[in-house]
Amino acid sequence: MTIVEAVASAQVEITAPRTTQRAFHPSLGLPEDRLVYRPCPLFPSAEHCQPANGVEAAGHQQHDFSVRIPPASVPLIFAHRQWRSGLILADLLAAAAVEASPSASSPWNVQGLTVLELGCGTGIPGMVAHRLGGASSTLVTDYDAPPLIETLRFNVASNFEPAEIKTGIRAVGFSWGTNTEDLEDTMDTIRREKKRAGVARGVESQASSSGGRFDRILLADCVWDSLSHEVLLKSVSQLLAKPARAQETGKGGETHSTPLVLLVSGFHTGRETLLSFIRRAHRFGLVLQEAPGSSSLLPALPAEEELVVKQEQARLGEASSASAYPLWNAPRFVCELELAAEDEEEAEAGVAAGDTGAPTTTTTTVIDAGRAPRLTGRRRAFVLEEREEEKKENGGVLIRNRWMTVFALGWA
Repeated sequence: MTIVEAVASAQVEITAPRTTQRAFHPSLGLPEDRLVYRPCPLFPSAEHCQPANGVEAAGHQQHDFSVRIPPASVPLIFAHRQWRSGLILADLLAAAAVEASPSASSPWNVQGLTVLELGCGTGIPGMVAHRLGGASSTLVTDYDAPPLIETLRFNVASNFEPAEIKTGIRAVGFSWGTNTEDLEDTMDTIRREKKRAGVARGVESQASSSGGRFDRILLADCVWDSLSHEVLLKSVSQLLAKPARAQETGKGGETHSTPLVLLVSGFHTGRETLLSFIRRAHRFGLVLQEAPGSSSLLPALPAEEELVVKQEQARLGEASSASAYPLWNAPRFVCELELAAEDEEEAEAGVAAGDTGAPTTTTTTVIDAGRAPRLTGRRRAFVLEEREEEKKENGGVLIRNRWMTVFALGWA
């Protein structure tokens, strides 16, 4: 089975007839559907997200974001779906923005930081980072194909005023592994416009005022294709701020140095694909990070799962190979979280493209991304080999869809 076939097979249930068994879809919506996203509680025991620190804007009192899913003009990119990983990444960023006592050490706190989203599709996480998280400057990027970027710019324009786009958030075409000058030029332009307009969002990080590097890089389901790992990591290593350049003052007033890559990823093409990415990242100087601020947002690892962590690390110790070393912290630092089964609410809206400035089609379906938690609150240790029930011969693709990983990479 090829990688493309594996990803496609992960979407079988989207078009399959409904049964009594509740589905775990890795994505929702179809090309050019409209989708409404609002931040949800991360899991049932989490408090519902409420506005904090006046982080609201006219027209967004309920924190609704309306986006269009890109067309299927570049099918191998798989940007023509709204992947649930992107919704969960956005929920994490939104939850950090409304914490009662936000910690500057939290990886999800992006107040005053520069944020880059790669392979963003609809751009929801990046827009949430800017609107609710208070990021200083944000770029949302995807493969540099006109239909994709036209849709992405439409999404940004639908959720931000022209002045906000001019001085804070931009949609840019960027293909992994290519020259980063356009991104750097865009950041320079934002800085000039910000200075001209006298705009400042709190205390900005050093990275936000010098060079084209970013304090946070967001990746939602960007590592499913092992053939793209090299070019993706090349770009990440060029664009992630170095620690000495990312001393930021956060909401809590602490000064610290934490440039991070924040990832949410499913198991569409198997557990080994994720492990391959982590190993390769190590060769670029990027290693798994224990994210201290995550403990206040994500469920703790149950006591019985601590034994699994020790067993996995014992196996790695026995291997004592160069490829095993980068994975030592994976059982603990990679959060494996169970998805809550969701039934999308779909409504035929009959929105005319000519009425909205949208790129194509005469009518669209409007998808409500949901109001309920997207996670059950159940967490288990990340294991290095496929669990028996995950194997393809046992219908493992559908089982794998029930789980999502959350983790962070930073400089070694």
